[in-house]
Amino acid sequence: MKDNVCAIVVYRGHVNLMFVRGTDLDDPRGLLEGSGRTIRHVKMRAPKDVDRPGVRALITEARKRPDLGTPARPLKKMMTTIKAAPAKKAQPEWPRLF
Repeated sequence: MKDNVCAIVVYRGHVNLMFVRGTDLDDPRGLLEGSGRTIRHVKMRAPKDVDRPGVRALITEARKRPDLGTPARPLKKMMTTIKAAPAKKAQPEWPRLF
């Protein structure tokens, strides 16, 4: 997790753009939500929310973290579980961030 710039967490009614070190980011527009010790997120309810002023600036700032290039200690054992449910209706296509 510490090597992530951001992560996308999908919920039924919205998507969270999660910043693992969100408490370290400048957020003059007040987009970041959350009350955890380090993680903050931007809630997006529609594809057009990607273009809200300040979203790309947060991503750019997160990419400049000085510790980002430091490799993390490799995991000795890793298990990935993928769960899927049948799609009920077509979702709008999200625009590319970069």
